[in-house]
Amino acid sequence: MRLDLYTEKSIAESLSALNARLQAKGSSRSNLEGWIEKSGTFAVSITTPVAGKFSRRTTLHGKLERRDGHTVVHIDVPSGANRQGIVLMVGAVALISVALMASSNVMLALALLPIAAYLYIPMRGDHDNSAALIGDVQRTLKARNTPPKRQTGEKESVRARVKS
Repeated sequence: MRLDLYTEKSIAESLSALNARLQAKGSSRSNLEGWIEKSGTFAVSITTPVAGKFSRRTTLHGKLERRDGHTVVHIDVPSGANRQGIVLMVGAVALISVALMASSNVMLALALLPIAAYLYIPMRGDHDNSAALIGDVQRTLKARNTPPKRQTGEKESVRARVKS
């Protein structure tokens, strides 16, 4: 999933806030890891349990860019699949397995079932982790989905000077 967020912080302030968040100990997301470059690129990752002893690590990659007086945060993160998407995928694999069994390819059909279980972990883990990562970056940078409105006071003062 690609997403653009907007913040009033400068690139340096944003990088400092992200660095402080990554260095924080004892927080609710203590397993948050990542790196930051001075050029404005960063990555934040989180590892959470998905099913039993299986866990999934999801990494959010971002780039900070200054545009029109505010900072734009370009985010790229795997989105995974919601519950309905997972049910659809498992159902499709089950139908293919039944079709293979009907054509007397029982071994191939049985080999597909663990594949469905194996795909469940990244799909479910990325879905849950991506929401957590995006929310964490938004809170840390005080970012929004919409660009900030331009201040009309500056335009009016320029117009008043031109008219006089």
